[in-house]
Amino acid sequence: MQKMTLRHSRSLIVTTSVLNNYQDGERKKQSTQHVFATCEQMIYFRT
Repeated sequence: MQKMTLRHSRSLIVTTSVLNNYQDGERKKQSTQHVFATCEQMIYFRT
């Protein structure tokens, strides 16, 4: 019984860290897209 809960909690920790990494990646992707959009606007206004 103790082994089962230990394994379960470990898999839960792994799942949580994967989700956190995914959310962090999505946030970075969004900020990168925002930077690219800003650069595009600046280039567009300059020409």
